[in-house]
Amino acid sequence: MTGRIKIVDYMKAFSILAVVLNHTPVSPQVHTIVYLVCLPAFFFTAGLFAHTQLSPKDFFLRKTTRLLIPFFFWGIVSWLFWLFIGRKYGSYVNETASWWYPLLGLISGKTEMLIQNRPLWFLCCLVSLEWIYYLIVRLRRTWVRWLIILCVGAFGCALSYWRQNWIWEISAACIILPLYAFSAEYGLWIKDKVQSYGPWGWLVGILLSVIGIAVGVIYNGGIGLHDSYIGNPLIYYLSCVSVVGLWLFVSLYIDRFISHTQWLQYIGQNTLFILCAHMMSFSAIKGIALLCHISLDFFETGLGCVCLWAGSLALLLPAVYVINRYCPWILGKRKSTPLSAS
Repeated sequence: MTGRIKIVDYMKAFSILAVVLNHTPVSPQVHTIVYLVCLPAFFFTAGLFAHTQLSPKDFFLRKTTRLLIPFFFWGIVSWLFWLFIGRKYGSYVNETASWWYPLLGLISGKTEMLIQNRPLWFLCCLVSLEWIYYLIVRLRRTWVRWLIILCVGAFGCALSYWRQNWIWEISAACIILPLYAFSAEYGLWIKDKVQSYGPWGWLVGILLSVIGIAVGVIYNGGIGLHDSYIGNPLIYYLSCVSVVGLWLFVSLYIDRFISHTQWLQYIGQNTLFILCAHMMSFSAIKGIALLCHISLDFFETGLGCVCLWAGSLALLLPAVYVINRYCPWILGKRKSTPLSAS
């Protein structure tokens, strides 16, 4: 059990590190690659803990509220930040949206309206995804259940073709449902099977995963699940499986051969806070840069993106320690996540 938790935390850590880098002003080519590798493992690891045996009431209280509380809390905090500071400086200086527009985005869960903190779309998608699967899994016959899952996935792909982006990211949830459902029903078996391959098998798995990702980058180009656009569905799903495989094989290597990885596991255990707060940390870093008479153009360079990425983590990790210790409820947690957890 301990090894399984470590591997899951490693996969989530790699994913959130890619998410933060993706939101820096990297070049379009780098953005295409980073965006592709930052999301699938999140949905896969979420599926491992679907808890579909809970009653609807318990499922809402134990699963949904854990996402809704941080969604609305950080949505309002970032809205206040945008209202009084953000839209007066930097990239928001020419923003013409009314003060109430982002609040309507919080209610509707529409990505394009969450201008104060667009990464929050992921929480909307996860809420919709979990409930869609929770309702489908009530069907006991496996073939019926998977027939519906595949039909819902096909419907999501059709919405992608028509560029339809529904409220609370329902369209994106339909697209990613097959991956989430596969993880919920077979993820642990896959993990145990892959773990039995050993280091040489993992190396082959990493190589095949990289090839699958390269196919997605070359032939699918720039995609955006948050906009319900995935390009060619078959290539997209191949890319998703390849990304999950890559982070799984790399995580197994780390678990086997590298010690003192508590920091990486700690990042993986606190991805929700990093997801919700990293855009505001970017603004704080840029504000510090201005005080030090550093031009904001610096952050448009490759080195500047790396500094923004590393600086964000340097600010957020101590902050999440304090939040975990004194007010974990704003992250949807009942108790804190200790730094030495294993």
